[in-house]
Amino acid sequence: MIERLLRRTGLVMLGTGFSKGLLLVLELFIARALGAAGYGAFSLGLATLFVVANAALLGLNFGVIQYLSVHQEEQRPDLVRGVLRTSLVVTALTGVAAAAAVWLAADVLALRVFSKPELGPALRIVALAIPFETLNQNLSAGFRGLRRFRDHVMVSDLWRNALALTAVLVLSLRKLELVPVLWVLVLGTAAATLIGLWRMRAALAGDAGGSLNQHAARLLRFSYLLIGWNLFQQLAGRGLLLLSGIFLSSADVGILSAFTRLLLLFTFFQSGINQTTPVEFARLHHLGDRAQLQRTFAGITLALLIAATATALPLVTAPPVLLGLIGPEFSAGGWWLVPLVAAQLLNVGTGPAGQLLIACHRQREVFIASVCSGLAMLLLGVTLMPSLGLPGAVLAGTATILLLTLIRLVYLWRFERVHGFHPLWMATAAGGVVAAFAGTALAEWLRGVPGWLAGSALSLLLFLIAVLLFLKRDTEFHSALQGWRFRFRSAEPGR
Repeated sequence: MIERLLRRTGLVMLGTGFSKGLLLVLELFIARALGAAGYGAFSLGLATLFVVANAALLGLNFGVIQYLSVHQEEQRPDLVRGVLRTSLVVTALTGVAAAAAVWLAADVLALRVFSKPELGPALRIVALAIPFETLNQNLSAGFRGLRRFRDHVMVSDLWRNALALTAVLVLSLRKLELVPVLWVLVLGTAAATLIGLWRMRAALAGDAGGSLNQHAARLLRFSYLLIGWNLFQQLAGRGLLLLSGIFLSSADVGILSAFTRLLLLFTFFQSGINQTTPVEFARLHHLGDRAQLQRTFAGITLALLIAATATALPLVTAPPVLLGLIGPEFSAGGWWLVPLVAAQLLNVGTGPAGQLLIACHRQREVFIASVCSGLAMLLLGVTLMPSLGLPGAVLAGTATILLLTLIRLVYLWRFERVHGFHPLWMATAAGGVVAAFAGTALAEWLRGVPGWLAGSALSLLLFLIAVLLFLKRDTEFHSALQGWRFRFRSAEPGR
């Protein structure tokens, strides 16, 4: 089971990693070209797009994955078609309504909320992308539910980011400005959505079992609490940027956004897992195989901790030097990147607890966790940002991530008796901490870019040696990793 999930996740992470790499290059290029203030305005527009699109999704993406998994297990292709068609119709309508609301409120948001009049035109452009983004995320859930992970990666991220990066590079032959960059984002999102609909056409063809109203009622009964979960999940992440747009200058928003963009370097491992495991979690829960569920979660958690720690170590070795590579404005306060990295690493390294709770029909608990963390972020942000500025935003974000992670893990153990903490996990985490301190000490001694490179290399070397020694004690996980390297192409059914 672990080996099969690693094969699927490996395929998704290769595609997602390449796509996120394109996105990171794109955003850092924009940050360098526009400066901290211009990049801050771009980030606020992007955060608005994803928060509103997620709200318009109504949490149906989780219901789509859940019911596609069940109906495929029951061999009911007619019901599969019914679920797909219903979700697309509903999210198309809600996406258009959300776009109209943002378009009409653009000037009010820019002037009254963010106190940044220059954001008005940017928000109207972003509003045009909202219906496409909502449909795109729904299509992504459909492809994952059908176990067509290659299509998911291509549609949800790869096409959009590749098109956007190409267009921005062309635009950069002249002076790069905010408005053309946002238009590139809209066109890239629309193109990726149309490609997704084309790739989904075969699954939509034929007679559908059940009526649209019946499927909509079932999806909403499963997902109604996840509407709030989706919203507060976004508020705990991109919502921090929106809140910082109210209290911080555009330049500080740009620096905070650069912090969060660098976190993409290791959070894409979590994204890869979240895109492949819900189907298996739902299947195991449906079959009642509790023992396999525990083994699967523990193996996934260890894999996430290893991959995320190895990727995060260069981020904490000498953050001011790393951020200075983007531009001199970004290096100020670079050490404030470390708390965010540590909190997010704990979130990633403790496994996909939220996805497992959803698969076990614990939507209420997931909703409560998201509400608590979202309210904590709001309270801490309003309290700390006006007086502390950028450090206050970092502290609010760090506390929010830690609270969300803790609540999920407590619920997972309390209701499902599942956890990912075992001696090998503890030893791996300790090895990562020791490696980070050793790399930082060397970087501080040598200074500058050479110090950052040498410190990062040392920390990675020490951690990988520790991991290789530890993994020999886990026969199942070690054999899964060995087989994983050679089986990417067999990740999808029928291949």
